[in-house]
Amino acid sequence: MPLLNSSHLHAADYSPAGTLTIHFKDGSAYAYHGVPRATYTSLLSAKSPGQFFHRQLQGKFKHSRLAKPNRGS
Repeated sequence: MPLLNSSHLHAADYSPAGTLTIHFKDGSAYAYHGVPRATYTSLLSAKSPGQFFHRQLQGKFKHSRLAKPNRGS
């Protein structure tokens, strides 16, 4: 999973089904559905991944929050 050079975004992963998973530095993660692969590759190469996220992803795709991993196990 590629890490992102961002103050808020930690990493991103993409599935062949078109789901982009964004992991945030606060430990939360969201799955964005129906994202074109080109959008994912543009996020990875963006000068500011955070700005790209806010302009191109946030509020534009259906999404769901993923459960935080249980760190006590």
